[in-house]
Amino acid sequence: NTRITFRGDGNEVRPGVFQDILFVIRERRHPHFVREGSNLTYTHTVDLAEALTGFDVNICMLDGTTLTVKLNEVVNPNFTKIIPGKGMPYSKRPGHYGDLYIRFNVVFPRRLEPDQKKAIRAAFNRSKEKSNY
Repeated sequence: NTRITFRGDGNEVRPGVFQDILFVIRERRHPHFVREGSNLTYTHTVDLAEALTGFDVNICMLDGTTLTVKLNEVVNPNFTKIIPGKGMPYSKRPGHYGDLYIRFNVVFPRRLEPDQKKAIRAAFNRSKEKSNY
């Protein structure tokens, strides 16, 4: 909870003496974003093929706009991409914004068929004997 107090802006209790106004702000959970100060964290799930070959992330932002982030690099499990200035506004620094942290959850297949394993080994130029990295 965040408390904001306006001292002396309430009702006059006796001549020249005013009460305070106190606002208590309770944040509701958002289904896609987690707020950490002025920064936002968004978790995006990708399959292994996307993580290895690249993909676009389309994020519906809080203001209704869509932010498209292109990822051409290999995305490892728990990789985080930081987008500067796409978080929440700083309360004491007008015009300045926190960052957006995009965390990636890479989903691996539960099983592979033998021909799929062979194709993966061929793609990485790895024989069955040399499968340790």
